[in-house]
Amino acid sequence: MLGDGARRFAADVIAGFCAMTEEGWQHSRAALSRLRDHARLGVVSNFYGNLQVLLDEAELSPLLDTVVESAHVGIEKPDPAIYRLAAERLALPAAEIVMVGDNFDRDVRSARTIGMRAIWLRRGSAPPPELGIAERVIERLAELTDRGTRG
Repeated sequence: MLGDGARRFAADVIAGFCAMTEEGWQHSRAALSRLRDHARLGVVSNFYGNLQVLLDEAELSPLLDTVVESAHVGIEKPDPAIYRLAAERLALPAAEIVMVGDNFDRDVRSARTIGMRAIWLRRGSAPPPELGIAERVIERLAELTDRGTRG
């Protein structure tokens, strides 16, 4: 879309994107590694069918007990059934699970409807759309272990 003029800066853009992605994976690996000592971990995602490949490449798969990807299970968030399936796969009652999600409605509100506890991973400084749904608001995964959170 940018035409031939973009070729001179395309490599820098790609390198920058890859560096940001790797930094994000590193932060996620560190946080999940710390959480792994205290909890069973899973991912629930509306993804395209290749999430497991990305998790493998990012070396996150060994840290997870389950991955529930909408493209593979035929259920998409915000349908609470996708969270019920994750709870079944973790072999835990919903009330013993803390869901951490970055979309207030699809993640936080939906997980709460089946009795999961919920933490909103807020992007930016937006206030929660509704108080009393998320029990906590964080801006990065590392905050889950910064204060010794074990739930």
